[in-house]
Amino acid sequence: MRTTVTIPSDVMDELMEIAGTDDRTKAVEIAIREHVKHLKTQRLIALRGTVDIAENDEIESWDDVGIRDA
Repeated sequence: MRTTVTIPSDVMDELMEIAGTDDRTKAVEIAIREHVKHLKTQRLIALRGTVDIAENDEIESWDDVGIRDA
């Protein structure tokens, strides 16, 4: 997908340096992917304590009664 954005040159220069590339498109793609990964991680962290996760021994016991086969 092609999109036109205006990014200050100092920000783009810093981004390309941090991303380790001289390609502006690649630098922006890396930055977007990393930011999406960061946001997903933050969502998971926000769920801490709200989801009941089974322990390994509990999951293994499911095999004995055929729960995992369902």
